[in-house]
Amino acid sequence: MAVLNQPFMTMPEDRIDTIRAVLTLVDGRIVHESPDLNAGQ
Repeated sequence: MAVLNQPFMTMPEDRIDTIRAVLTLVDGRIVHESPDLNAGQ
């Protein structure tokens, strides 16, 4: 599962390349966590 920083289903196609993964899980384990994930706290 991937958590993205923007809602790709509702954004213009020409902006899709700006999407970044902030969290990625495989088999229930975090395999990628962006330093920006908690930046807003």
